[in-house]
Amino acid sequence: MDISPPREKKKKKVSKKKQMQVLQQRIYNLENCLSNRKRYTTTLMPWEEVAKALKEDTLEQVRANRTLKREVEMQKELYAALTAWISRMTPSRKTPSVYEETWQHSHLLKGNDYSRRTAQNWIVQQSYHNTQRAMAHLPFPDSTETYIDVQMLMNEDGNAFQIHCFSQHVVSFTLEQVSSAFWVAENSFTEYRRSRALPTFEQLGSYSQGDLRYDCEDQPNTATQKMRNNCLHGRIRDEDRTTVVCRTIITDEAFPMLDSSVWTMDIKQWTVADRIGPHATRLRTFYTIDHPKTIKGTVPMEEIANLFGLPYDGQFLFKLSERMRISQTFQRELFHEHLEKVLDIMS
Repeated sequence: MDISPPREKKKKKVSKKKQMQVLQQRIYNLENCLSNRKRYTTTLMPWEEVAKALKEDTLEQVRANRTLKREVEMQKELYAALTAWISRMTPSRKTPSVYEETWQHSHLLKGNDYSRRTAQNWIVQQSYHNTQRAMAHLPFPDSTETYIDVQMLMNEDGNAFQIHCFSQHVVSFTLEQVSSAFWVAENSFTEYRRSRALPTFEQLGSYSQGDLRYDCEDQPNTATQKMRNNCLHGRIRDEDRTTVVCRTIITDEAFPMLDSSVWTMDIKQWTVADRIGPHATRLRTFYTIDHPKTIKGTVPMEEIANLFGLPYDGQFLFKLSERMRISQTFQRELFHEHLEKVLDIMS
């Protein structure tokens, strides 16, 4: 009987390549296991953090709810103001036309800031979309020369006039420079007419802001007659063109005209700045000025003759027309001068 110890079986020799494959498979399996654990394992957040998150979410919902309530109230106020305004309006007797102006004079509602801003934007957009109709008939020169034309037209009854003025001016600046400088010059021209003072550095920053501006201006035309124009200015930028519109607000319910001695005039103005070269911009302006009015109605011709020191006789209208032509031409030339100076200090 063989009582010798059993012999150990010889281990099978595994190649290094096989070992490497086994290890790689094991690594792959472990990575998959780890990935699955990370994906499905959840960690409980502390109650303090949960409560804080819920509180912040609640506050956000409260803020959103308050904002919506304010928006609803503003829309209700705007609806009430528009309803009351429309009920007071007299329908226009003219049929709307793309060739003839049929709108009524500008009217700004009394209301909150939101309502008034909405109304101002609407008036500006109305003026902007009438630019082509207003300027299409004007014989602007094809050249780049500076050109100014002023005419005084009379109504059928001969008791009221309307001034028409159109001008062209070309400047050696880019459209972007002119768009910024013109907005500043337009909004600072009243002061320049008074004192020939250019805007200060602080005023340049103030005048450059925004594309909508509403001012109550005391006109410096004369020292013997009180005149007030509530002027609304708007600027619309396109790729190769900038349009600036201006309208006087004849009726502003927030600031009613109470003094019957104060004159006001309905003024509509359009300025189109076109890019005609890399460093050349053409400015074309057209504006109309209606016969002066007060809260009582149209100012009589006799009062206008007295204001200008002209005899009210058969030559009055001719002399008044010449006076208007000279004064409006000078005003256009003065504005071109002002614009050039503003361009210089802003460039």
